[in-house]
Amino acid sequence: MRPASAALQNCLAANDSFVVIDLYTFVLPSGAVLRYSGWTTPLTVPGTAFPAGSLNYNAAGYTGFALGPRFGRSMVTTKIGIEPTELDISILAGANDLIGGSSFADAVRIGQFDGATVELDRFFAPPQPDGSGAPAASLGAIVWFYGRVAETDAGRSKIEMKVKSLLNLLAQQQMPRRLYQAACTHIFGDAMCSFSRASLGASVTAAAGRTRR
Repeated sequence: MRPASAALQNCLAANDSFVVIDLYTFVLPSGAVLRYSGWTTPLTVPGTAFPAGSLNYNAAGYTGFALGPRFGRSMVTTKIGIEPTELDISILAGANDLIGGSSFADAVRIGQFDGATVELDRFFAPPQPDGSGAPAASLGAIVWFYGRVAETDAGRSKIEMKVKSLLNLLAQQQMPRRLYQAACTHIFGDAMCSFSRASLGASVTAAAGRTRR
């Protein structure tokens, strides 16, 4: 279950008409934070609309999301267990969408987004009473996906970005650190192995002392 404010939970339980907006947050390895609105205009959202632990939570102010590139994304799946999930993001950036002094595509090509942290939030709001569909107020936001950029591909008209959940980091590390098997770099029973060969008996101890495992 994803954390949500009490107001948002009550609204989702009692209504079937509201505005849902995707909000994208990128934290680059350089420390720069980029926030983009998936709506047709920039948005300023109360920081308390986000659950604690979100990159956008702010107990004493507001969080602004600029109107930048257009985004498309794959569906987010939720699974029971520890299987890592992925999010594919398509970015259509224009000439005015700059990262520092570089275009969005050039920033991707030179590696500014390599290993960047990405948070996708879903922002909920009631529609305007005039029927325009624009958000009238904040009900709250849910962290929909959180991960790191794993692969990027900047083409002439579109940027493709694959984001993997942090569970994927577990697959990149050997756990436990030392595996005592045929490929072990230590001699069986030496100081680094820390196993007492004497506990196995004299014959096994003598044999083990002549072989490297």
